[in-house]
Amino acid sequence: MIVFVAHTNYDKEFALKIAQRITKSGHQAIAGEQIRADFSEFSFVDDDVAKAIRNADTLVAVGLHTTWYANVASEIAFFTGHGNDHRTVLLTTQKLVSRAPKYLAGERLVYFDGDEDAAINEILRHVDELGERHQRSSDQIFLSYSRVDVEIARTIYEKLKIMGYRLWFDEESLIPGQDWGLEIRRAIRRSQVFMPLLSSNAIAKRGYFQKELRKSVEVAEEVPEGEIYIIPVLLDTDCEPPEALKKYHWLNYHSSDLERTEHGIPLSRFQRALDFALGVKNA
Repeated sequence: MIVFVAHTNYDKEFALKIAQRITKSGHQAIAGEQIRADFSEFSFVDDDVAKAIRNADTLVAVGLHTTWYANVASEIAFFTGHGNDHRTVLLTTQKLVSRAPKYLAGERLVYFDGDEDAAINEILRHVDELGERHQRSSDQIFLSYSRVDVEIARTIYEKLKIMGYRLWFDEESLIPGQDWGLEIRRAIRRSQVFMPLLSSNAIAKRGYFQKELRKSVEVAEEVPEGEIYIIPVLLDTDCEPPEALKKYHWLNYHSSDLERTEHGIPLSRFQRALDFALGVKNA
């Protein structure tokens, strides 16, 4: 799991200690100070800092001075705005906690009383718990489709669900009242596999599906070399994949040489591709 440690210039030495201890515990951590020596409230606009925050699975915000929120607010907002709510650990004092924004009310708080080791150990406990949760959700498959292909999407979803896969499918996964755009971005980033259903009509049509495709390409750039993240599915023979997806080998929904079910889904290829991407043994 990747952890970003946000801090003020006043807290940079302590933040470095926290990052080093997190790394020793088996996670990957980086403090803002390690990216830019003049780390400040405006540093998130720096490309390297923004990328580090966007790549992080958890953010540890260090706020031990009266100006802490003014200095790290942008980093926290940038992190939570990329679909990472409830993945922030805030280190502050009883006196300064009132400066925390209301949207952090559901986050994990660690109160500092002067004992650095005790505070770091408590942070590590939270990071480990978040790491376990992150691992448990890593077998998720995001099923992406255009509304013009919703019937095929439902069929594929039902079949794969019966086969035991855990999918994120908007019709089933979104809860009424949720910010659906934010939830979709969050789900794309947290899924281990992104499976776009591509048809000629879907590719030619404007809409949120295009945003999902662009977001998946962005996430794919962060995936370690050799791992599979995007598995495109072509729904018709006339479909020409978008340029950004052409490098990925795809499944052909209507290929005549594939094993079929009554619904036309080539289960053998689907299973092999998904099991390999998810790290299932003997895939």
